[in-house]
Amino acid sequence: PSGIGGMFVSGLGLIEKCAEHRRPLLIDWSNQGLLYRGYRDGNVWDEFFTQPALAWLSPQDLQEAVANDDVEDFEGTPCMSTPKVGLPLWHAVKGRLLCQRFAWPHPALLQLARAFAAREMPGALPSAASGIDRGATASGDGEGGSERCRWFAMHVRRSDKGDESPENLALTEEEIVRQAVHTCEAWRCGGVYVASDDWQLKRSLCRALGERGLRVASHSPVLSPDVHQCTHMDRNLDAHRKTWDACFEVAIMSLCHGLLCTHSFLANMVVYFSHPRYPYRTFWDRPLQRPAPHGMA
Repeated sequence: PSGIGGMFVSGLGLIEKCAEHRRPLLIDWSNQGLLYRGYRDGNVWDEFFTQPALAWLSPQDLQEAVANDDVEDFEGTPCMSTPKVGLPLWHAVKGRLLCQRFAWPHPALLQLARAFAAREMPGALPSAASGIDRGATASGDGEGGSERCRWFAMHVRRSDKGDESPENLALTEEEIVRQAVHTCEAWRCGGVYVASDDWQLKRSLCRALGERGLRVASHSPVLSPDVHQCTHMDRNLDAHRKTWDACFEVAIMSLCHGLLCTHSFLANMVVYFSHPRYPYRTFWDRPLQRPAPHGMA
């Protein structure tokens, strides 16, 4: 059993191998044993991501191949070579290129994420009328006449990471807030999108960041009531809702200016779906330099 981030990285491993041999790949995530499920037990991959095979075949050719049983089944996927913690630049570049070519989020999911950002994160999206780049400034008029404001995403993975990434659980709330404020100053951001699998910590972080004068936004995913049990292992929660929430939050975070995160494959997904200049850092990276005040060299 694996979370959606681990499943996706494993899928990228198989995509990479098939691409090397120029073999079309159709991914089917509808097995009843998976922790994440598609709508009405359909194929999770089809619902949220483009099929890798469509990079080589037309939709009609792919349908005919499946109908004629002109396929070779393979169960299980090799995980793309990556450290258990951290995301080296070379890996981020490779993962982003693989996703752009073979495994991009469905347009409908991205459209919903943009609608959320436009409604809940004022100024986070560029104005089509003015041609402003994403997160260009922190003042002036933005989309819909609202004040433009850079937003960065903060993802804090906790619950079952005690063995794999004990440093995730060792982070205190005070340290998370301190680093969030520091990152805001260094990246000239005025807002933070907060995501976490620990609902108690998330609620407390949103309150603390708001008290420091920052704009705060968050989605309300279904989470395990026990903060020590990871959501994807809680079978009392709706399997499709968990899938939708995870993919939706990944899409939202990829639209932000950058990412501050703990160690997790889900955070890696955010970087894969982001633009090439998207900055990302963990809570254990070297401190960022604060920008010089306006008018100073």
